[in-house]
Amino acid sequence: MPYGEQLSINPCVVKPGLQPLQASIGRLILCIRATEKARKAALEARKNLLVYQHLVMDDNKRARQTYLRDVYPQELRGIGVTLLTLRARMHNIAIVEDDGIFVSLAGTREKMFDILTGDDAFERVVGEGEGLTRPVYVKKPGILSEPEKHYVKDHFGRFTRRYAYVEKPWDVFEILMTTGILRGKNLPGLDDDPRKKTASVVQKYQFGESADDPLRMSVRELAFVNQEDGSTVQRGLPLGSTPKPLHGNEGYRFGRFDGVLLQVDLARIPMQEDYLLLNLYCFDAQRSTAQNPTLGLITYNIRRKGDGSVVRKGDKPKATALESKEHTDASTQKNRELLLLTLPLAAITTVCFHSAEKLRTHGDGVKRMIADAGGVVDVPTRHVPHCATFEQELFPND
Repeated sequence: MPYGEQLSINPCVVKPGLQPLQASIGRLILCIRATEKARKAALEARKNLLVYQHLVMDDNKRARQTYLRDVYPQELRGIGVTLLTLRARMHNIAIVEDDGIFVSLAGTREKMFDILTGDDAFERVVGEGEGLTRPVYVKKPGILSEPEKHYVKDHFGRFTRRYAYVEKPWDVFEILMTTGILRGKNLPGLDDDPRKKTASVVQKYQFGESADDPLRMSVRELAFVNQEDGSTVQRGLPLGSTPKPLHGNEGYRFGRFDGVLLQVDLARIPMQEDYLLLNLYCFDAQRSTAQNPTLGLITYNIRRKGDGSVVRKGDKPKATALESKEHTDASTQKNRELLLLTLPLAAITTVCFHSAEKLRTHGDGVKRMIADAGGVVDVPTRHVPHCATFEQELFPND
């Protein structure tokens, strides 16, 4: 599981004689974090190189899919400062428990650091600007605190990095500028209701959480169906929690050479369900508990008879809920993925134009339109060439 629970590690008050040991353990924790960041950077560089090599080779689609769906997410899961990482790296130095870090000295057990998780690990930022519709949080002061890193909560109260990123082709960006909002595609077929159960999904999936509702799926079911079928009917908009270049499951890069990379301030996303925000990759989203069941649905190969009864076409289910969850989790882990139903123009806080000409002709107008929509005045606009080096790296137009 990637990105274990968010931790805040805070020094305890210790006896003067233990302060040098406490300081040493604190430096070790910082070294562990630096090592994990370096491991992630190396993994990203390796991923980019491998996918690039597979793309320039003829008919190597399966190799790209296998690496990005099966190998890379598994490698990513083992990186990060988690309780498991700390226990593995500090097993002969300190004792890492769920609530703290201890040392054993001459038969006594001394607590060096408190470990806070969940809501206890964060505190709300007071007076954080105008125009925000969600509270902003930072980690409580401690060894791992980074005051510049802000967080908001998603629909289920999961802490999520405040800024998200998304690549958009120029024609789609024009829709956002013209209408002031952006939603999924093919929504008219859903009567503008992303949670509508169409005939195709009713045939394809067995809905557990919303079994008593023949018309609308639950929020978790929406997230799963959008992840599995989003290439044809996009009920919500996928965003990433990182500005790093991302790949789709087929190995292609998102965006276009004349498109834009947008930075989205999630603190400016309204909290109404029409603007539903879900963190799909975090620790809480991908573990299953009684209060937070699996995101995966039981996907049978089924058909409905005239009397409303359901019969299975084959002898076995297409996938169990656990298999569905594993497939969906791997995809969302890969791109640190979020789901947003509606993106308002006012939430855009940076526009990176991949075309220098587009920046020259439209940069000032984009600034004005975002400000007029109620967003930040004088939003930064700059030219950043697309990370791809040739057209074949991008998703085919068809």
